[in-house]
Amino acid sequence: MNNKIKILVVAGEASGDEHGAEVLKALKSSSVTLDIFGMGGKSLRAAGMESIADSEKVAGVMGFTEVFAKLGQILGARRDLINQIKSRKPDVAILIDFPDFNFSLFKTLASQNVKVVYYITPQVWAWRKGRVKTIKKYVHRVLSIFPFEEKFFHDAGVDSNYVGHPFVDRPAMGKDKNQLMESLGFSNTAPILALLPGSRKAEIELLLQSMLEASDLVLAEIPEIQIAIPVAQSLDFDWVKQQLGNRRHIKLLNGQATELLNCASAAVAASGTVTLDAALAGVPFMIIYKLKPLTFFLAKRLVKGVKYFGMPNLIAGKEIVKELLQDQANPGNIAAELIKLLLDKKYSQQVVLDLKNVKLQLSKDSEIKTSERVAQEVMAVANAR
Repeated sequence: MNNKIKILVVAGEASGDEHGAEVLKALKSSSVTLDIFGMGGKSLRAAGMESIADSEKVAGVMGFTEVFAKLGQILGARRDLINQIKSRKPDVAILIDFPDFNFSLFKTLASQNVKVVYYITPQVWAWRKGRVKTIKKYVHRVLSIFPFEEKFFHDAGVDSNYVGHPFVDRPAMGKDKNQLMESLGFSNTAPILALLPGSRKAEIELLLQSMLEASDLVLAEIPEIQIAIPVAQSLDFDWVKQQLGNRRHIKLLNGQATELLNCASAAVAASGTVTLDAALAGVPFMIIYKLKPLTFFLAKRLVKGVKYFGMPNLIAGKEIVKELLQDQANPGNIAAELIKLLLDKKYSQQVVLDLKNVKLQLSKDSEIKTSERVAQEVMAVANAR
């Protein structure tokens, strides 16, 4: 074993920064001397990574509308990392999500004989499946966070191990349901409906009005219902408030989506990461999503062989949570499903039971955290001859 192991870490999005920091904490608990450097944000820096590039200045500009305006920063970060790779020659690189940027480092890493561990890979099982060939060529081991991904990569000839999902390792709320309801200003004598339209302005513009009109129909059927929306930090709170019109009965929360889900009686969520939060909270919920017509037209042709778009359903291999897409995601259909979740106890209990099974699959092994398992895999690759 080397006296010192040099590790490159590259994370772009805020979530990757947080997950990477947990891995670094697990790595540092070993007796091996580590030299860790790379690109990340405040969480990775706080965990002890030497920052070569600041992801908070680079990652947020990877969208189509901003990439050209910030191209200099993106290329500068890539150049700085490549220079460090060539001069410091890390033993192993941990690449976390952020595929367009991370894929651009593959050839340099290969030329310097750096072993590559990819943690939280792009969803090549759904679209741009040709990328799996690139992963096979350059990545030494994929660490999958969804159980079905391991088989997909194995079938493609990629060394892959399922490590569980990092969300499962989040600390418990520390409050029971009644305490959470009280802390959020809810009565514990009436059901709570959570509306989760997404964290991007474009999602709000496409989804919120349908959710609001659906909640009007639910309110007419269940007059005592309490309705709330967690407003993501990425959104303008006052702008979201304006979208409500005269619906003063709807409570807006500053973030606190996880807290809301842990005391909600039912929820409707935009397809995305929040559906895993809902699944882990065990709240009976439904998923909706809308895209602009041209985007939807293209997406149908790019996404192949995927029967569901909600992650809980993909993990379960069946529709355990109702999905409504495009024109199906109208107020009448949304309200009908929410009323069923709220009033049909047998139906909602089956949804909750199915979600518990999803949580079990995401947990993998309750005795060891996902971050600790990732750290073990990284050390195994780093020390392999």
